[in-house]
Amino acid sequence: EKMEESGKAAECGEKVPRPTAAQMRQLCLRSAVPFVGFGLFDNIVMLTVGDAIDATFGVTMGFSTLAAAGFGQCASDACGITLQGMIERFSDKLGLADPKLTRQQERLSYV
Repeated sequence: EKMEESGKAAECGEKVPRPTAAQMRQLCLRSAVPFVGFGLFDNIVMLTVGDAIDATFGVTMGFSTLAAAGFGQCASDACGITLQGMIERFSDKLGLADPKLTRQQERLSYV
């Protein structure tokens, strides 16, 4: 098993076991799922709100389509900040495998 030095463990001369390929895959999946969920949600809100603004205020007040998209992005950002915790809790409930990394392994530069 490969051992590496990292962070405070390196200062004490301790060697940290390198995470296995399976642990790295599990970490990647657990980290990616909330980002994908947030990205889908963010874009759905942005497109829906931007289109609604373009079809109403854009026509009435002469906003460009790009300005309407910008307003849609603002609305999407506000919703994203509000619902970020909900998206993360939902992804935790999916039951994805925990890579069971130690604190020292989490501090490795490539983790």
